[in-house]
Amino acid sequence: MAESKLFTVRPASKQARADHKDTFRVYLSPASLLQVKVRVGELCQLETYSIASNGHGGGGGGGAVGAAAGSKVKTAIAWSAAEKIHDNIIQTTKQMQELYGLRLGDKVSISPAFDPLADIEPVRLEEVKRSSSAGTSPAASSVTSELAAEERPHWEWALEYPLSKCEVVSLGLTFDVELKGVSRRFKVVHINAGSSSNDTANTIFKYTQQSKVTIGKADEVPGDADPALSLIHISEPRRPERIS
Repeated sequence: MAESKLFTVRPASKQARADHKDTFRVYLSPASLLQVKVRVGELCQLETYSIASNGHGGGGGGGAVGAAAGSKVKTAIAWSAAEKIHDNIIQTTKQMQELYGLRLGDKVSISPAFDPLADIEPVRLEEVKRSSSAGTSPAASSVTSELAAEERPHWEWALEYPLSKCEVVSLGLTFDVELKGVSRRFKVVHINAGSSSNDTANTIFKYTQQSKVTIGKADEVPGDADPALSLIHISEPRRPERIS
């Protein structure tokens, strides 16, 4: 891949929204959007690249370019940068960097994602412990006790609202939820988006009014050898939809 088609990861210029609405947006210049052939709101694919040193030192260019070892293609939503940025820069949120293993300064390629955004059927979340009550409201207290089975339906109901506000969900995404003065944190550990004939390459999925929320351990999902992976099935590829 030519050097001109690689972009350098930089932080987003504004604070990310608390509802995760913009977590998976990648911000590009108008010229870059044209170059990679994606429009605002469309899905795109990111792949991390490494540039090997040519051995001559000096920090100059000329190194070999190739996909980074262990690199996996990730899905994002193309967006126009709020301010003028260089055409070789993409801006990403801190949450997206953490979820996708991106680091500031990484080189990534961007290309259109032609699989449609699949609707989530069930989504499973697991409670994760916090070291402190940071991030909770003054009226809520963080708990350390295990969530009882009889309490799960109440918290599953409470999770529906933040998931619906977020709309776009990925594995690893976390939500802080308050219910009757108590705050708990949950992480997405399993996503099932249907059972059509083809597997999607996308790593983000759409939460809808028909999506079902369950709480449990990651390894409670039957048939998953690796709880961080799920087979997702969708319909035939088409031009990617726009996401508001």
